[in-house]
Amino acid sequence: RGIRSIARTRGKKFAGIFGGALYIAAVSVSPFPYLINLVSWPYIVIVSLADIGFIYSAISIIKNPSRAEALKVKKMTLLWMLIALIAFIMGSIA
Repeated sequence: RGIRSIARTRGKKFAGIFGGALYIAAVSVSPFPYLINLVSWPYIVIVSLADIGFIYSAISIIKNPSRAEALKVKKMTLLWMLIALIAFIMGSIA
């Protein structure tokens, strides 16, 4: 297709590790809105569920960086993002 993705230029293993690292980075910054009082306690409770999902996704893609696994993780990630969005909404209105 001519698309220069990380998987094509650096390999599937590197792409899996890189993607997993980005998920872990997202988890590591998720408490900040609560810690700086931008959102209330429901945020931290709900976002913890998304964080668990992101960690699971990171482990999955690092262990098995195949195309099929990447597509599966991509679909799961959409769910974790939805849960994180709900966390922001609930943390803002509560």
